[in-house]
Amino acid sequence: MPGRKARQACFVLGLALLVGTAGCGNNNGGSSPLPPGTVATGSTGVAVDGLRNLAFVARSDLLSSTTGNGVVDVLNVGVNPNKKDPIVAEIDLGHQDYPTGVAVDPANGRVYVVSGDNNHGGFLDIISDRTMPPKLLTAGAPIPFPAGSDTGSVGQVIFDPKNHDAVVSTTDANTCPSSGTCTGFSVFDLTSKTFGPIIQATPGTTGRDGADAFALNPRTGVIIAPDDDIDPTLIAVDLPTSTRCTLTDSLISAQHDSDASSFDPTTNLVVIGYYNQTSAVIVNLNGSSFTGTPPGCSLDEGGTPPNSVTVDLGAYDPGVAVNPVTHQAFMTGRGSPSQVALVSLPKKAVTQIDSSMVSAVTSTLPNTPDGNNFDAEAYPYYTTVDVLHNRGYIVDDYSNYQWLAQVDLKAFEKNPSGISTALPSGTCGTTVPTSYGCDNGNGVVYFPLPTP
Repeated sequence: MPGRKARQACFVLGLALLVGTAGCGNNNGGSSPLPPGTVATGSTGVAVDGLRNLAFVARSDLLSSTTGNGVVDVLNVGVNPNKKDPIVAEIDLGHQDYPTGVAVDPANGRVYVVSGDNNHGGFLDIISDRTMPPKLLTAGAPIPFPAGSDTGSVGQVIFDPKNHDAVVSTTDANTCPSSGTCTGFSVFDLTSKTFGPIIQATPGTTGRDGADAFALNPRTGVIIAPDDDIDPTLIAVDLPTSTRCTLTDSLISAQHDSDASSFDPTTNLVVIGYYNQTSAVIVNLNGSSFTGTPPGCSLDEGGTPPNSVTVDLGAYDPGVAVNPVTHQAFMTGRGSPSQVALVSLPKKAVTQIDSSMVSAVTSTLPNTPDGNNFDAEAYPYYTTVDVLHNRGYIVDDYSNYQWLAQVDLKAFEKNPSGISTALPSGTCGTTVPTSYGCDNGNGVVYFPLPTP
């Protein structure tokens, strides 16, 4: 996978919070589906708090005009950007490190941002979005990653609503005492405000790349992560026992360059997106279990292997975010114009998955309001789903983070071809002159991001 692009590079809201019982070393789906959740189960560079209609974009550059610090943009995605400026704030993190990942805890109004890749090591910042504009809670005092670790160019964070902590992915910093030993995953305890030890992910390798992205099933405490160092095998981590193993089957082995992943925790399915393949792989971990002794242990699928299926998307769609309410995966492509796909998954846990249980529709995004092709951001991927409103979000990299695309996933399912409808003539937003409006009237709305 290419590296960073030249430096551009329990509350209830009608949905139950993602909580369930975790089995130590046994990851079956259980006799009843987990209630749908409100938080992302795949890592991302853009996160949405559906309760407050706020989107948070981790800008992958040092954009503060006065300090050169890392910045997180905040948008109100509940407004009509044709009529009202959606930009709420540009949050200066207070330190010169590149933001690479962001996660939201809507129930508690907290946003978690990881940054690094600037020879300082990695950091975690916490933002409260209960205030308006949102407030940086760690102003002047970012929380350092475990000693010797960094984000690299793809370090990520996921909020775990079951254990009420944050899980981060790490890579070796220049200060790591032994190559590879600082690459893996670490859990940040929100009560003690401390990181736990690194669960080493890539023993015996250079340890410089780390996981491209990762998925977390909060119910089972299992992480699934692509990693170039062990491609095509996937990393499988059992958080309850802090054990790193691997996941593979023949369909996974037949693919190459897995780049992103996301869980449907209610059915224990994980969707894998590939950078250089036109198919996605859906792996059924219902009935799975960890076997063997680390580092030679594995997460073995239940049922008859391979307990997985591929779905042909017709284009490269590596970005992925699962909506566990609708049991659909929103997938985003690379290249211009960007393809998007909506993959329908089984709505209940199954013993054995087969191709008849999975289907997909595809489309392409229209040109942006300034007339350019939309090119989805990657490394890391800026793809997420607002579960409450069933909307997908993607950040455009064609114009260096100028647009956030919102896709109505219900409209996408009903009328896939409508997604590509061109924008009408007009202007979009109040800060950037454009030739076209923001809304194509068929499920796609563009929100302007602050101009660097």
